Amino acid sequence: MFCEYNRIMSISSNNEIYSFGKCEYGSHGHSGPRRIKVPTLIKNIKNVKMISFATFHTAYLTHNGEVYSSRYKHEIISYNPTIPNIFAPRKFDIPPCSQISSGSDFTFCLTTNHSLYFFGNPKILSHANEFDFNTPQLVETISNINYIVCGDQFCICQTLDDKYVSFGENDKGQLGNGSISDPIVPSMNYLDFPHNIIDIKCGYNHTLLLNERGYIYSFGSNTNGKLGLSKNDENVGIPTPTLIENIPEMKIIECGGDFSMCIDINNELWVCGNLSDFGCVIEFTKISQFLPQISNVIDISSGGNILFVKTLDNKIYGLGGLLYYEHSFNLVQNDDYSISNSFLDNDMWCSLISNSKKKSARK
Repeated sequence: MFCEYNRIMSISSNNEIYSFGKCEYGSHGHSGPRRIKVPTLIKNIKNVKMISFATFHTAYLTHNGEVYSSRYKHEIISYNPTIPNIFAPRKFDIPPCSQISSGSDFTFCLTTNHSLYFFGNPKILSHANEFDFNTPQLVETISNINYIVCGDQFCICQTLDDKYVSFGENDKGQLGNGSISDPIVPSMNYLDFPHNIIDIKCGYNHTLLLNERGYIYSFGSNTNGKLGLSKNDENVGIPTPTLIENIPEMKIIECGGDFSMCIDINNELWVCGNLSDFGCVIEFTKISQFLPQISNVIDISSGGNILFVKTLDNKIYGLGGLLYYEHSFNLVQNDDYSISNSFLDNDMWCSLISNSKKKSARK
């Protein structure tokens, strides 16, 4: 399941893509109406393993490394009248890729030979191009990349030798380099990150790090307490990865635009930040304290201010302002926050996360 404010896509058990919600000119992969209220199959692309959203385009990665995009010719700050609207996903001519990641108006494609390609608004690269890059371009200033994750206007990369670099906006310390500064261009200047990081997730302007022992570090904007550090610093950024204390061992992390989530080794979901259902939660708190019916969580998916939760018994719950976008989706949300629509079933949300409880890595 992949979501972004008022757009949702899911990869089914047979690797087909269904999308629904509000469409910005074909970014949901269909040339029909701007609002699709029930999940609709995108017919001309199959075998998909990853989807990544930007505001006006969507990127798709197949199991054999092909990258596709459906997009509108308007991006955030530029308009090129020579570029047509591309409603159906279009394949790019680039080397095979292993990962894609998008910010607000750009996408990076990580190839199997560990190079980065880029398309979209070039501001993130500090290019002064008048128009967006309509086709992927090689990023020559960084190399040997093993993993990339993007926030709204910043990126963090892990190298093959387990080092980290970051670039983009840094007005809230979201680059994790120990400073708050003007935007930084892509380079191989390494960060002082904690050791043995196994996952990185970015929100609008904040980041979570998970290490192999289940500890979480956070940095960037702490608006609404979304860093989980038991304080709410509206105008202050935290530029250095900071350990979140007094929480149990975690196995999964995730970020929404303005909130954070994690699942512990007992399949309990913890949340902090601004979830419209509960207001501002300035430290990680079990969601069961607000909604006792949500337990044994096996998967989560978030984007913007929407959060979907899947439990071991295959119930799906929708949180974080989902009702605000009820005009975009034909979802039926019950009083207990569960989604009653049959189309959001186990086949429509094919979870790759193990259902079993993880053994502690701290013992």
